[in-house]
Amino acid sequence: MRPKTLRQLGVAVLIGLVSYAIPAITVEAATTNSTDLQQSITQLANEIDTLSAIANSSTGSSLAGSVLAVLRSPSMDWNEVLFGTDALTPGEQQTSAALSVDVTQLLTLQSSDAQALIHSVIQNMESLNNTIQPSDVVTFLQNIVNHAYSEMSALKALQPLNETTSAQQLHTAFDGYLASATPAIQSLFGLGGSVVAQGGGVSTVGVSDAGAPSLPTPPQNTGGAFTTVLQTATVNLAASSVTQSVNGASFVFTVPAHAFATTETLTLTGGKASDAAGVLTATYAGFEPLYTFGVFFSGDAPMVPISVQVDAQSLPANVQVFSVAADGTLTAIPATVAGGSITFSLQADTDVVIAAPNSTSVQPIVVPSKPVPSWSGYVTEAIQVNGKPQSEVPGIVSGGTTYMPIWYVMKVLDAIGFQNTWNGQGWYLVAPKGSNPDFSHVQVGTGKGIYLNGKLIERVPIKVATDPTSHTKTTYMPIWYVMQALHRVNVTSSWAHSVWNIQTTGIVNASST
Repeated sequence: MRPKTLRQLGVAVLIGLVSYAIPAITVEAATTNSTDLQQSITQLANEIDTLSAIANSSTGSSLAGSVLAVLRSPSMDWNEVLFGTDALTPGEQQTSAALSVDVTQLLTLQSSDAQALIHSVIQNMESLNNTIQPSDVVTFLQNIVNHAYSEMSALKALQPLNETTSAQQLHTAFDGYLASATPAIQSLFGLGGSVVAQGGGVSTVGVSDAGAPSLPTPPQNTGGAFTTVLQTATVNLAASSVTQSVNGASFVFTVPAHAFATTETLTLTGGKASDAAGVLTATYAGFEPLYTFGVFFSGDAPMVPISVQVDAQSLPANVQVFSVAADGTLTAIPATVAGGSITFSLQADTDVVIAAPNSTSVQPIVVPSKPVPSWSGYVTEAIQVNGKPQSEVPGIVSGGTTYMPIWYVMKVLDAIGFQNTWNGQGWYLVAPKGSNPDFSHVQVGTGKGIYLNGKLIERVPIKVATDPTSHTKTTYMPIWYVMQALHRVNVTSSWAHSVWNIQTTGIVNASST
């Protein structure tokens, strides 16, 4: 039995048909003994030699020759495979010069001396970053080898199969290999080294295709308005929570597991209500500030949202949550208010004002309230649940289909009982309790993965564009694919006149929001 965390090494185009199985090797990352390391290198080299022999045999050639011909083509763009772009930074240029030949030989199964190839990769990686450990390099290479034929199967299914589509597919796969690598190895390929556990594995969340952010970016901006330190707390890979009292209200900050790759300090700051009064002008002049606070991180921002729950007996039902930008402007944050409690999410250094209308004549602000002038070039799309408006979002129409920012869609799915997380390489959905997903007729396609209850159900194209609300880059996805994914858990939806209406009648104990 192979480790469940690795995809099966056997592939339909080769291994399954020739009934050949190669035992996967598990290399301990902590290996430091030179004898153990050499043994691991020898085992890995033997596996590479065996894989190459199968791929280059008459049987393997007839089954996978078309794929290997493309991969071995002189016009194959290996910078696109390794970095997702040809516009390399100086550091990436050094990595390409040092490693591209070796990695190309590995991925195309053309090495004539596998042990020499492995030693070459180790030496070149160490020369680029002297903190890299040889055992970590072996583990990284083992991950590639364990997926070699499985990726070849995915390539064989590409339509059309050419150098461009193959490079895109392999770049997505290579990002996955980097996901379980050490931060030092990740840094060679332009990643920050942050990781987040998803779907039973570990996935990279650094810079994604075309230099885009790998997380759907919430419409929030860094503030700095409230500077009185209320509390500091240490956060790391483990799940944790931080509780703070603010003006008689209880604030609970819930940090999911793997929100941070390294140990960081979370700082909560506060300010007087009068500090916020000055920014509640113009559009928000009718609002009265109730609570003010800030959340700041000593290192990288969390890779998944931190949930904030505020409990207060006097919390009005029409309360609003705003982030405060450095220039004092406000942006409404999506929030759920129920029974004296308000819940919302943060994923960046943020100052927050919780306010309520000071008279019944003031209407609550919808997020966003209406298409704003800065939305020029975008189309306004509305999301409804069971016919009830949830939000309006800036959409993109391309290739005859509509793309929406994933972050807004995630918030709506959270509200109807889904758990969902985006890690830069895939969108992981967990269906509401009691659901019985239909996994029949799966056609994976190409692009970023959509996973349902841990199973890959689609790969879809994405676009990266500026969210005109936050003025930061975020990830857009064709909403048609999301509709198909939801249909697998009996959630039907319709699209008419730029309105996406989600029906939750098929979900057990679904909230109508």
